Amino acid sequence: MNKTGKKGASKTSIIIIVVAIIVLCMIGIAIYLSYDKTQQNIVINEINNINETKNIDQTIKSKGKYAILEKGLKDYLNEYLTKTNELANEYSNTTIDNALSIENISQDGPDFTKTKESIKNLKNKEQEVKSALENMTTEEYINNKANELNLSEKYTNIYTTALNLKEDVNNISDMISKYDEYLSTIENMLNFLTNNKNYWSVSQNKILFTKSDLLTQYNENLNKIETAQSNLQVITN
Repeated sequence: MNKTGKKGASKTSIIIIVVAIIVLCMIGIAIYLSYDKTQQNIVINEINNINETKNIDQTIKSKGKYAILEKGLKDYLNEYLTKTNELANEYSNTTIDNALSIENISQDGPDFTKTKESIKNLKNKEQEVKSALENMTTEEYINNKANELNLSEKYTNIYTTALNLKEDVNNISDMISKYDEYLSTIENMLNFLTNNKNYWSVSQNKILFTKSDLLTQYNENLNKIETAQSNLQVITN
């Protein structure tokens, strides 16, 4: 074989090798991108499931950097849901709906010290939770949490995008506002009864007033309570 033939064969071999390297690189990139997308989907699916069920599976299902991202997101959502559950438990355990029962009026009236204290504590818890959630969903708070993970911008962007809870906080704030209005109507009724304690009594499981205008005011207060309660039910259903 002459030199020209050898050079041609050599060039062909080099081209084949280069093409092979390019193909292998492309395959490697494709495999990496597929792996990366799979891990990202695992994290996103986990977060979507938490948002839907409000339950957190603490098992980390992704790998590599995504495992750090997943844990960071779950830690944040655990903190968030713990705070919302505090208020939910307060609402579930309160006996404020029985504030105007004949039993409570007889036991805690006419000053209603315990009932008014319960209303005060519940209102304080509402504001505490509302403030905490509003702070947790600020851009500054979320960015600080993301930076604590020491991940690249790519993962940080996924973190901040996944934690879009503004609408949820707005809904909770609306509910708190309506519940607070409901509590205020009950509180107003209790103050009314306290201020006029010399003009009513409990007899045969009924409140009896010695003045007709006070009975009218009592019924007006009852209507306000019922309206506030109906408004609350609309927003919570």
